[in-house]
Amino acid sequence: PELRGKDQLKWTERLDAEQDNLRVVLDHAIAKEEGDAALQLATTLAWFWYLRGQYAEGRRWLEQAIALGSSSGSDRSVLILRAQRCLGELAYLQCDYETARRQLLAGQRLARALGLELDEADATQALGSIARERGDYDKARELHSAALVVYEAQGDALKAARAHNYLAFAAWLSGNTWQARRDVQRAESEFARLADEEGAIWALLNVGCIELLDQHHEEALARINTAHQRSRTAGFKEGIAWTLNVLGWIALEAGQLDEAKETLQESLSRHRELGDLWRASSVTEALAALAVGRGDPARGAQLLGIASAIRRRLGTPVPQCEVARVEQTRDACRAALGGQLAILHEAGAALPLDHAIRFALES
Repeated sequence: PELRGKDQLKWTERLDAEQDNLRVVLDHAIAKEEGDAALQLATTLAWFWYLRGQYAEGRRWLEQAIALGSSSGSDRSVLILRAQRCLGELAYLQCDYETARRQLLAGQRLARALGLELDEADATQALGSIARERGDYDKARELHSAALVVYEAQGDALKAARAHNYLAFAAWLSGNTWQARRDVQRAESEFARLADEEGAIWALLNVGCIELLDQHHEEALARINTAHQRSRTAGFKEGIAWTLNVLGWIALEAGQLDEAKETLQESLSRHRELGDLWRASSVTEALAALAVGRGDPARGAQLLGIASAIRRRLGTPVPQCEVARVEQTRDACRAALGGQLAILHEAGAALPLDHAIRFALES
């Protein structure tokens, strides 16, 4: 099925109806050790699992298919390297960066050995996303740019648009909204021309974040609201979670505290369900700012501690564009709490993850 481009929504709806049957087919292929069939189907479904936020399920099927081993022949090798890349992408989405890097690098090496430039570029693109979440924005842009060169040379307009979109993402996370605007313009127009809904949603989200960082709140709200509604229509789980995050920040900055609370807590719940702790930590920091705004700096300090503990666990810094916000929240807590700030911060950091998320979701 064509899960990218103009037929994306049609095929995802069909796959929604066939999920149970597809699971039976996958289970049968793995039980019978029909490796090629398992690899082919699992790799084909990887994008569907991404769109529906079924990262954990996708990883389980891909791991089982890859574990069947390889027979001789280049066709089999191609199936394996593509499954490794898909597994790496889903692992990265759940912030399992070491597994992701291991699978992506293995697939990249095999693609290079087989002379498959597009497959090698796909792995390079995904490695750029890991670098971005780990705060190495220069490396991320280097890797996305390298992938873009291949896509443009091979005439793959959709993948080139994705590379431009990733370049914009890395740019605004680093605080460079001027560069981000240049990068996203090409992506936005190409996604529209190619009628790729997931890409169009992400471009809208990128532009909305750029507008928010540049303090253009009305423009940001319009873009993010559109991205949110389209994410819900498409059943795009990551898009829903991300747009709720940004809508919560917009409401917070507008002083709409009740709306901000409801929106940010839903975002946190959805990110936790996906397994995206990188974004969950940013949402938790936004909830800390909300707590301060509602006159509860003690809760704010604990939430900052929770977010810090998650970031230590992942080995990821606060995104550069969010550093000032987090510091402002911490300074407000320090001014209100004095020496109690460190105690409350550590109390939050000491909570087990599930307890910490429940605390953040409390009224």
